[in-house]
Amino acid sequence: KRDWPGHNEGEWRVRSSDGKWRWFQFDMDHGLSSHGRPSYDMLAQILEGGAAPHPLFIEWLKNIDFRPQCINTYAAYRTSYFLTSGELDHFQDILNEIEPYMPEYQDRWQLNQAWEDDKEFALSIIDRRAGLRLAQLIKNFNIEGTYQLSLHTDPSQGSIKVNSILIDGDLPGVTDPASWSGLYFDNIPVNISAISLAGYTFDHWESNVEIDAFSSELVLHSQDDVNLTAVFVKK
Repeated sequence: KRDWPGHNEGEWRVRSSDGKWRWFQFDMDHGLSSHGRPSYDMLAQILEGGAAPHPLFIEWLKNIDFRPQCINTYAAYRTSYFLTSGELDHFQDILNEIEPYMPEYQDRWQLNQAWEDDKEFALSIIDRRAGLRLAQLIKNFNIEGTYQLSLHTDPSQGSIKVNSILIDGDLPGVTDPASWSGLYFDNIPVNISAISLAGYTFDHWESNVEIDAFSSELVLHSQDDVNLTAVFVKK
């Protein structure tokens, strides 16, 4: 979306005394076209000093809690909603839906569109951009490094929450909720919670790093790989 900010976004709120302002974006067709090159650094564009600074995002970054929340949300989405395999599957679902109508579309508008080439180009963008996104995030937020966070539990007894993301079978990209891992960033605080199911209660953590093993809620500040196992027991 290289024509953003300035176009294709809006704000809205419920007309009530406690209505909260919300932001939305639309018209994302450049995301998988030659105009939306995956190597283009959109984050750099909207930061202060960029080609098109976004005033709302710049103000958010002044909030002491927003920067780590933004970084950690991206870290979680990178291994779930933005997982390359999931994006490829979603793209294929869209192809399967619209491909039968392409001959009619071509005939009606006489476009002589290179449909097969366009598909391959879009697939190559999806395949490349995960690594590019990560590199751009690290560069623009001056992140020192990364570490691997690995979480383990018995999903029949409870689950683990990382910041706002619950690691369970409903989360895209999770093939085994008993054992999950994701890439996180050095010295960016990560909130971890153990959540028990009915009939169970949290007992303790097993870990390779020093933590409060008997607290169900942790805040990690790490530069080294972390392995955590949440242990639940019957009530």
